[in-house]
Amino acid sequence: MTEPAPRYQTKAAYAAAMIRQAFAEGRYLPGDRLQIGKLAKEIGLSLTPVREAFFELASEGLIDMHPHRGARVAEVSIADMTETYLLREALESLATRLAAEHAKDDEVEALAACHERFVAEARAGERAALREISDEFHDLIYDMARAPMVRKLIRQVWAVAPEDTFKVIKDRPQQSIRDHARILAAVRARDPDAAEEQMRRHVRGSFELIRAAKAHARRGRADAQDDSANAG
Repeated sequence: MTEPAPRYQTKAAYAAAMIRQAFAEGRYLPGDRLQIGKLAKEIGLSLTPVREAFFELASEGLIDMHPHRGARVAEVSIADMTETYLLREALESLATRLAAEHAKDDEVEALAACHERFVAEARAGERAALREISDEFHDLIYDMARAPMVRKLIRQVWAVAPEDTFKVIKDRPQQSIRDHARILAAVRARDPDAAEEQMRRHVRGSFELIRAAKAHARRGRADAQDDSANAG
């Protein structure tokens, strides 16, 4: 997780950025316990800046801190996710429009190669790597946009919804294959309008899958609680 930290004003800010990145990459999931000592070792810092980073992340709603239970990755509510995905839709569709306007041939070919790797892993049933490859696909697009501020904002929004949905939602890989193919085609055609619309649909469709999966999980928990109460 460690990387040079000269661009950060403080060690705590660096620690907070590294933890956000870990959340965005799905290395820590909602409800996971966070150990200051373990994170300090991973990041390469002492305990104090990591502890300070926890307070910063708690103020952002990314960490739940309790006096006797320690710190855990915050559970993201549907209301929070709705806002997050509205922001994602706006920012990522804009970045994809800009990518279609600025993309170079070698960048488009790198994007196509990334998509082919995603398809191969999905068809082989290897879900473990899908989140990483999907993030790479999106990263390549947003780098093409040549809009550093938009890119930074996208990263910050990603950190709010860190779950690896490719592992838990059955239809997610196939939907991403279809969506990514359409996005790639629009960027390759240098069609900003189509690129923007295809990314908008992709983000919106991903949220619909996630919302449906969470609703199903809530119903399952409620049914289990009812069964337990009846049995008692």
